[in-house]
This record gives sequence, structure tokens and C-alpha cells, in this order.
Amino acid sequence: MENKKICIIYWGLIRGFKLDFVFNSHKKYLYDNLISKNIDFDIFVVTNNVDYDETNINKIPNLKLLKIINVDEIHNLDEYKKAYKNICFTTPGWCDYFHKNLLVVYYNKQQLASIIPNNYYKYISMDIGNLINNFDLSLINTELNFSSSHETSCGINPRILIGDYNCIFAELNKFNTILNYDIPLVVLNPESFLTTYFGNKKIVINDTHLIEVLRVRADGTNQNGIKYIC
Repeated sequence: MENKKICIIYWGLIRGFKLDFVFNSHKKYLYDNLISKNIDFDIFVVTNNVDYDETNINKIPNLKLLKIINVDEIHNLDEYKKAYKNICFTTPGWCDYFHKNLLVVYYNKQQLASIIPNNYYKYISMDIGNLINNFDLSLINTELNFSSSHETSCGINPRILIGDYNCIFAELNKFNTILNYDIPLVVLNPESFLTTYFGNKKIVINDTHLIEVLRVRADGTNQNGIKYIC
């Protein structure tokens, strides 16, 4: 893969990334793995002031951009308020808190969409706070786009995507797409929304068990409140 530079795009809250076992999983499966194979890479980060911690941010190699956005300022934007009203989720248990957080994430990604250049061989977009439990690097050396089949049951897992520029730009550009809806969209959940969204753009995302990322809260527990054993 000589002269084929990779772009790693981080978004979302820092949360688990401040914990050494989470950072070390990124180091092992991404940074060190790419370096050992002589693959160049750049890293771009857009995150929020909530749960922000610089402990491991300062250890990220080849960091080209770090942008920290104030969540309260996002909530007060007219474009955020309009996008919030333009998409509704019907999954039982879905609430205003999750809805607001999701639109903040989409806003973060939109900032990246306007920054990321179209000159990398392949792009990896992922939630920075997640633990990487498996990452088959051979997936970046194909013409296919991939998402993880772990922790998802109803559509595309948005927490990690590997793809070409068109795929990743579409993923990062969701906020603007939602903002421009004439009629509010009603969908089951964000995963099912992504399935329809990419389908409309005729972008194929392949599920794979060869990538596994896991949610980690700031206190080092998983989505069920159980502490990770490191």
C-alpha cells in the first residue's frame, strides 16, 4: 500500500478515550498497526466540551486538526433547531435527551465534512470514545465500504465506517441533508435512517464481523453499566 495515505476521522465525546485501555486499543489496532505496515495516516478530531479531557488527545500521532465545540452554543443555533425538528425517531425509549445528543453529533460531523480533503486512499470514521476490540486492516485495501456488524440489529452501525471519500462525505454530511428536508422525516432509529439514507445515494455499506468497536462510558463501564476488565 505504498503512497496510499489513510484519513482517520474522530467525532463524538471523548468519554472513554481518556481511559488508557481505550486509548491503547486505538494505538494497537490503528496507529501501531498502520505504522508497522508503513502506511501513512492523518487524524482529524471534532469533539465537544462535554466530558473533554486532553490526557490521551495529546498522544494522538499525526493529528492534523483538533476542534472543540461548545454544546450550549450548538443548541442555540437556528440551523440546529431546524434540523432537530426535521427528523423524528419512533423506537420505544427514544427521548428528547438522545435526540438532542444525536443532532449534536451530526453537527460535529458536518464540521468535518467541510474540512476533510478528497485526496486520501481510504477513510476511517469512528466515535472516538469507543473501545476497538478488533480491526482487520486488510479491509482498507479493498474498494468496498464497511461498517461493524457488532452491537447493531436494525441497519448500519454508524459508530465506525471504512470507505472511500463519497461514502464518508455522505456520512459526515447528514446534518445538512436533514436541515434541507421539506417535510420532517419519521424513522425507527438512527441505524435504520442510515440504511435508507445510503440506499438513496446508492452507496453500499457491507456489514463485517472483522471490525468490532464497543461503547465505553466515561467511568469505564459498557452500555449495561458493567466495568470493563482491563
